[in-house]
Amino acid sequence: MKKSRSISDRMSLRLLSATMLLFFGCTAAMGLIARNSILKSSYENTQNLLEKLVSDIEGILSETETAAENMVWLAKEHTDDPDYMFHITREFIDHNENIIGSTIAFEPNYFKNKGEYYAPYSYVNYDTGEMDSFQMGSNDYDYFTMEWYQLPLLLKQNIWCEPYFDEGGGNQMMTTYSIPLEDNYGHVFAVLTADISLMNLTSIIENIRPYPDSYTVLIGRSGSYISHPDPRLVLNQTIFTHAKQIENNDLYATGLKMVNHESGISRLKMGKRDTYFAVYGALTNGWSVGLFCPDKEILEDLMKMSNTITLVAIIGMIILFLITRRIIRRNTQPITEFAYTALNIAKGNFNVDLPEVTTNDEIKQLHDALQYMLTSVNSYIHELKTTTASKEKYESELYIASAIQKQMVPNEFPAESEYDLFATLQPAKEVGGDLYDFFRKGDYLYFAIGDVSGKSVPAALYMAITRAIYRIISNLGYPLNETMIRINDSISRGNTSNMFVTMFTGRINLKTLEMTFCNGGHNPIVLIDPDGKAELLHAKPNIAVGLFGGFDYVEESVQLKKGTRLLVYTDGVSEAENSANEQYGEERLLAFCSKEPVSDTSQVFIDNLLKDVRKFTADNEQNDDITVISVLL
Repeated sequence: MKKSRSISDRMSLRLLSATMLLFFGCTAAMGLIARNSILKSSYENTQNLLEKLVSDIEGILSETETAAENMVWLAKEHTDDPDYMFHITREFIDHNENIIGSTIAFEPNYFKNKGEYYAPYSYVNYDTGEMDSFQMGSNDYDYFTMEWYQLPLLLKQNIWCEPYFDEGGGNQMMTTYSIPLEDNYGHVFAVLTADISLMNLTSIIENIRPYPDSYTVLIGRSGSYISHPDPRLVLNQTIFTHAKQIENNDLYATGLKMVNHESGISRLKMGKRDTYFAVYGALTNGWSVGLFCPDKEILEDLMKMSNTITLVAIIGMIILFLITRRIIRRNTQPITEFAYTALNIAKGNFNVDLPEVTTNDEIKQLHDALQYMLTSVNSYIHELKTTTASKEKYESELYIASAIQKQMVPNEFPAESEYDLFATLQPAKEVGGDLYDFFRKGDYLYFAIGDVSGKSVPAALYMAITRAIYRIISNLGYPLNETMIRINDSISRGNTSNMFVTMFTGRINLKTLEMTFCNGGHNPIVLIDPDGKAELLHAKPNIAVGLFGGFDYVEESVQLKKGTRLLVYTDGVSEAENSANEQYGEERLLAFCSKEPVSDTSQVFIDNLLKDVRKFTADNEQNDDITVISVLL
């Protein structure tokens, strides 16, 4: 093909390109404005629907709570008549249409003539719709171990339990509101409950569907599905396990916001092509509800109109190209090769070789302009890839580490005259499974440290749960061994992931300097006396927390002196490795503690210890989480 015949194509393409850019630029701008307007209107409508749904659910929960609390006095007034409890539960259900079951479950052997179990239960039979009553407690239905009975008894407060299938009771999916009943001495003698059918809640939720393919989910406090269009997920998976199963990070991030009781809007990529937006809000009992709507249905009419405009525009551009090419063909033949080059660039090939130009005219200027454009585009693409990868990694690490790990442990260390305390937690990766806690209560200083089995996000979530349970139970004033027993029983119950926590808990009498402690499979702590002598405090063996329930933990005590320093740590210190796979070890740790000045503050002491560990490991990567607590009395 002769060059004299190709310049017309090049000129025609340039004119056509300019016209297309102008037309599609204006069309895209108008389409973007229309798209944003439609989405904004959809967001507002969906938020209004969500607010109504939340209000409806809250109304049911609130009515149930109020009705149950109004029955407390009646139950207390008739504790001398155990059979009257059946009448109370039946009347309770009969006057509250949302409640499908109720019981008053008494403590073991509360009524001597009724045996160990006594829980009068009334419920609406799922199959017949009639109300039935029976004594629910038995060896086959040990309600003393049920969550709806254990939680209010342990926390001594009204609480909604997570949904469950009540086999042997109401025999359907339900959630229960439990109220502990206390006698005049403040002792809990029974638990009054009100059951709500999950099918009733699900029917309300399924009626909220702003678009044909939109759907609504209801999740519990831990993220478990309470309602979902796929019944296989309900009570069988959490939003997090579901997100990991389908490899959807957007859904996982939305789930984190929902379990954190946030309200707002998130955009999600579902599958390879579909884009959704989710509007979510929190309920007062810790649950969260979300509406998921597909963009394709919202923007369906706009897409049809855009496709029609595009088709008409393409036909118009083809006609314009043919007319223009015919007019300028005789005068624009020398640049045919540039036409093919521009076509390759338009297809996305930015590494093409441009034709050589020997003249010094407009064609040369066109050559130089195209060369500069290709260089700029390639440079921009390279910079964009590098920046995007770095930004995604940074945002992911920052969000997970700061939201899950760093805010789960205390970071303020109050100045006290009786002691000097400092602690630090350094995860090996983005997140870790170490934990620590401390607080002062009267003349006692409580502290704890733990190391969760496993890595990454599951270990961090397990760490947060363990720390929360420790803080709640230790504030109740139990002995340390009883505290560990309750923590172990709470964590091991329903521990299907088989994770566990090595844990050391201590309590120091700041007046007498007597320390009571209990070691649950953790490293021995270091005691440094006022003269600088360091030794390990070996404790009686106890199992790690969470392996199995019912273990009797043993607590011990030791008399400390004024000026004694306690060093509590996780195995990330003693098992830190250098490039030769040698561990830092307990001998090096004791040697460091013996030579470090006794007068150092706890913060300086820990900083110097970490410097010594880093000096030993040199450039070797940190292989485990490091957590250290120092207490100078």
